Amino acid sequence: MLRFGQVVLNEEARELHLAGEARHLEPQAFDLLGYLVANRDRVVSKEELLEEVWGDQFVSESALTTRIKEIRRAVGDDGRTQGVIKNVRGRGYRFVAAISASSEVPPDSRSDVALQAGVVLPAMPRLLGRDRDLVDALGALSESAVVSLLGPGGVGKTSLAIAIAHSVGGERPDGVIFVDLAAVADSAAVLPAIRHAAGLAAPVVSDAESIESVGALDGLLVLDNCEHLADTVVEIVDQLIAGDGPATVLLTSRERLGIANERVCTVHPLSEADARMLFIERVVRSQPEFVLSEADEPLLDRLLASIDYLPLAIEMAGGRLTAIGLNELTELLADRLDALRSPNRNVTERHRTIMDLVAWSEELLPAEERRLFADFSVFSGAVRIDDVAGVLTEDGADRLKIVDGLTALVDRSLVVADLNTRPATYRMLDTTRRYARSVSAGRVHRRHAMWFLEQADAADHDLRTVRESSANGWFARAMPEIRAAHGWAREHDFDLACRITGAVALFAHTRLRDEPARWAADLLARIGDDHPLTGVVASALAGDAAHRSDFVTATLMAERALAGSDVRAQIAALDALSDIALYKGDVDGVNRASAQLTKVSGGVGDLQGMSSGLAGRALLMVYGGDSEGGRDLVEAASFGEQLAPTDKGWLAYVVAESLAVDDPPAAIASYEHVIALAEPVDSKFLVSVSRVSLAAAVARHGEPDEAIERFRPILRGLQRDGNLTHAATTLRNLIELLVRLGMDEPAMTLLGALSDDDVKNTYGLEEERLSACRSQVESRAGIGPAARWAANGSGQGVRWALAFGREALGDGSDGPSPTEMGGGL
Repeated sequence: MLRFGQVVLNEEARELHLAGEARHLEPQAFDLLGYLVANRDRVVSKEELLEEVWGDQFVSESALTTRIKEIRRAVGDDGRTQGVIKNVRGRGYRFVAAISASSEVPPDSRSDVALQAGVVLPAMPRLLGRDRDLVDALGALSESAVVSLLGPGGVGKTSLAIAIAHSVGGERPDGVIFVDLAAVADSAAVLPAIRHAAGLAAPVVSDAESIESVGALDGLLVLDNCEHLADTVVEIVDQLIAGDGPATVLLTSRERLGIANERVCTVHPLSEADARMLFIERVVRSQPEFVLSEADEPLLDRLLASIDYLPLAIEMAGGRLTAIGLNELTELLADRLDALRSPNRNVTERHRTIMDLVAWSEELLPAEERRLFADFSVFSGAVRIDDVAGVLTEDGADRLKIVDGLTALVDRSLVVADLNTRPATYRMLDTTRRYARSVSAGRVHRRHAMWFLEQADAADHDLRTVRESSANGWFARAMPEIRAAHGWAREHDFDLACRITGAVALFAHTRLRDEPARWAADLLARIGDDHPLTGVVASALAGDAAHRSDFVTATLMAERALAGSDVRAQIAALDALSDIALYKGDVDGVNRASAQLTKVSGGVGDLQGMSSGLAGRALLMVYGGDSEGGRDLVEAASFGEQLAPTDKGWLAYVVAESLAVDDPPAAIASYEHVIALAEPVDSKFLVSVSRVSLAAAVARHGEPDEAIERFRPILRGLQRDGNLTHAATTLRNLIELLVRLGMDEPAMTLLGALSDDDVKNTYGLEEERLSACRSQVESRAGIGPAARWAANGSGQGVRWALAFGREALGDGSDGPSPTEMGGGL
């Protein structure tokens, strides 16, 4: 026999069991699985599988695909997870599950593990994604007399404990003593429950004698659901292990019990892949015909994330799908987590819903910890101890009290600590947070919003300095809190919402995040021109509108920002005006905006604004044909090592652009240098622009195949982000590549789409190159065809041109290949 995960494969008897349940496979599917297992050290081609399994029969590849799907259903795999059989695109299939020899008879055909007093150990559960947990717990039991499985309600501690009992119980002379304390409300009833499960005859002289008798048994004592009887359980177990008896104790609890020599094994929620598989299995049990469609996969991902990948919640959700669609269930659970109910009528009251599980844990807290539990729910993501102290105390001073309280919540599995980060971070599971917010008095929301505004202001300052990397890291980590703070402020403190928007604007602009621009648009619709923060809000919209080639709106927003008194907003506005003028080839506009940007930035020592003004002037010179003058202007600058990596990168980008004409190999190396500066600080705007220029340089002077591979992800990203301004530049560079490849029709179609009045201007070297492309096509295909092809693209717009460009490179969803579009790749 062979075993992988929860599957037992008996090739001799041609039987397969999944978690103890027999699974049927058609003969060819069984042969196919056996062949893949036997050849698991390599990828097996489809042709080989068809020959070995079907022999001389003539069948299509669809027969093979059907049997692969049948096997995956039988072993609990799916086409997305591919944890058992992996599809290696273009090559074939490979068996990838970890496999081991097994003499084990499937659980449904063997006798129960030995138990005392006729107490029935529950059947071996389906332990999906718990192989590592099982190994760790068994290892802990071999080294310690007391092992605790610790985790939040619904995470699967009981199932893991039962699996451990099945694994260990058969090896112990006195088997398993299994005690479910969930229904035991009185601490005085704990020892009698253990005594009964152990089969100790009455009468018993004393509790001490009972404990001594249990301790003398060479078996595994499992105490399930201990948290509400913690003091009594600790007292009993301490006495049990104090003797010389061979008994071993396995506990499950939502809180650390603190028993002497206790080994704790934390049970975490499932991985996304295992959660998906468990959900599908649960639904298939009641709906055998269920198949998850590709369109529903994002919905399922959202649903599973909303219930924190908790096995119990997944079981409940899967049961709900018999009466409600996946879309409706996802929407329902967004508002009503109590809609998840256990189908088992025999469970205790606190296990009936996910909310009941959390409420039970909260009710066990002392008053101070209960208040901290409710207040901690103000946080939306993972936060550091400084954030917790800054928000949850009046002046952030009582740090030790916060540490003690947070430690207690972590020990009770109500807060998750990640000690692998530096410094450590703390978060609530979403299911826990939603309950905690329902009992919160909402007393700390203002402090939360004020705290993260202060932190965002400080990070925005550092983003413009050599400390850019740490500032970027803070923003990326804190965005869930900033989002929550802004949401609260939008409803309760309008000015505070405006200030948060301004503090995050530069980060959003340089990292191509459009969410703050949406905040700004909402605020601007409710604010008057005479409001002192109008300029702050308008400046956050200017750069976003420029990205989208909406230069009219961008200019209007920038002018509104300049009319205000906020210097940071003025710097952002002037930066946007300089960019817009550069896109249009407006020499006077660039010089005017850049000079003012340098002056305003210099007045407050903002190096980001100063270097940006310099870069704008230099790029205008390069694009106007004076590449040497632009390069000299940058190289004469005296910023030293004071600039942020992004600002260094923009100046290096000017140098790379100036070399693109004179020294292409040096330009390619320079673009790679810019990307190396920008990528570590996640400066997506600069990385995107540099990759476009690098692809264009390769398209003109490198290998065409390499250029195509560089353009494909760039076009996908631009289409996803909606960055139409730089999409136009990218597509114009692509035209040159298409012409070089002889793909005249798509090249001229793109040129027509990019020649409309509302598309970013072309001038200087770019205009010269496009004119040369048109002439080359006209001489090769004729003036008439070139004009017709251009007319096909005229009026279509940049968004259409992006999709068309992807299809021209064979990267569209159903689009024609480059060869089909015309031309020879």
